[in-house]
Amino acid sequence: DITTHDGLVLAASADGRLSVSDPRRGRLDGSVGTSDPQDDELLSARVVKNGRKVVCGTQTGALVVWSWGRWGDSTDRALGHPESVDALLKVDEDVLLTGSSDGLLRVVKVLPGLDLLGILGDHDGFPIERLAGLNANETLVASLSHDTLVRFWDARELHQLDTITSRPGGDASGGPSSSAKMDLGDDDDDDDD
Repeated sequence: DITTHDGLVLAASADGRLSVSDPRRGRLDGSVGTSDPQDDELLSARVVKNGRKVVCGTQTGALVVWSWGRWGDSTDRALGHPESVDALLKVDEDVLLTGSSDGLLRVVKVLPGLDLLGILGDHDGFPIERLAGLNANETLVASLSHDTLVRFWDARELHQLDTITSRPGGDASGGPSSSAKMDLGDDDDDDDD
């Protein structure tokens, strides 16, 4: 995954490294820094806390955190997702939406620690690959999964969620919100002849 902040490009990599580059340097190697290798694949990345922290989702479900400008070792590691965190969407400087391979779209408060605030949606067990905010204040969110559906979520509900506890196994409890679905599958049974 790739994200940007202050003109820098941050890339989360399956080799377990976070790379930071400055494309304005005008050469191929605009490297600003590279993290120490993690014992986990980095799958997604977002900048939070007004540019002071970088959060990466991992293959094992942990969220790994770096302090801005300290690209060596990570500064925090928060557990709580039972499976990989494949997609991240910043709601505000303290809250992220996480798309996981278990099909759940979770609302997470980051730092200090990790608070699972609730579940915004569910792709019925199909892995969530991408998340996108569709308007300026991110009150409409789209998620894409292996179920060939783009689902739209009313994210205004984020302001109504209370902190919840985790069930055994680290999976957040709570029910999904209502969603609108758009089928992207190619259905051979259509009578469009």
